[in-house]
Amino acid sequence: DVRIGGVAEAKLSNTSAGNYVGTTAIKQSDGSLKALGVHIFPESSRGTGEGHRPWDLQPGSTMTNANVEKVEQVAVEKIQGQMLTLKYKDGEQKIFIPPGTPIVRNVSADRSLLKAGMGVYIPAVQGEDGTLTPTRITVGVGGIMPPM
Repeated sequence: DVRIGGVAEAKLSNTSAGNYVGTTAIKQSDGSLKALGVHIFPESSRGTGEGHRPWDLQPGSTMTNANVEKVEQVAVEKIQGQMLTLKYKDGEQKIFIPPGTPIVRNVSADRSLLKAGMGVYIPAVQGEDGTLTPTRITVGVGGIMPPM
């Protein structure tokens, strides 16, 4: 009975101030955050996981789910990209989005997409006996690897 959803490729131009997004990022040597992936949420998901916290995509990574306050074109270490200013209840983060960063949006999906070779993201809870039970499955559509 696990819920199945999908993510498909999107463009940062699909978002603007007021949208709700999730970003996985890694702290740079200067303390700034560089995105590893951006997830543009539908309005119905506003508030989901709001805030900034450690994440397990790779060592030292973070997750920030927040409202987009501002999107601006910038250059960081001579790399042109965009800077997202994200605001959440208890704070704000600025996250650099370099070219090539995976950007996705939610799409409908069902069990028929769960095939060998498809990228998936499966959050789960661990029972007292050690058994993992998925809370949902997110499958990448069109060859996308969910960037969570």
